[in-house]
Amino acid sequence: MSKKKKTNKELRIFSLTLTVAFAVLGLIFVWRDFTGWIVLFCISGFFLLTGLALPIILRPIEWLWMKVAHAIGIVMTYVLLTLTYYIIITPIGLLMRLFGRDPMKRKFDKYAGSYWSDVDPEGPTSRPEKPY
Repeated sequence: MSKKKKTNKELRIFSLTLTVAFAVLGLIFVWRDFTGWIVLFCISGFFLLTGLALPIILRPIEWLWMKVAHAIGIVMTYVLLTLTYYIIITPIGLLMRLFGRDPMKRKFDKYAGSYWSDVDPEGPTSRPEKPY
């Protein structure tokens, strides 16, 4: 995360983002007939007015918001990577072992003269200007 102070333009963008977010949340509360929608609209109005008039007041709120968002991002990254590994990668590996599939050809073959595999002469090494 950056250590430099946010400019007024960046704080206004943050303000407008939160204005829209709280307004949408307030509309959802109105639509679902939940109480507390007026508080959400007041918070939305606060961010709108503060962002337009004195965005510098929002600097500590933005700093805290970004710290929380960074922490959530780190946690969710580990959660999503762990879930992906155990829900997708591990079952695929187990199925491949179950059916005897070995795409990397790692099994030892005592009758093989060499494990060298020829490379396609028209592959990426023949045209370094287009590596992909």
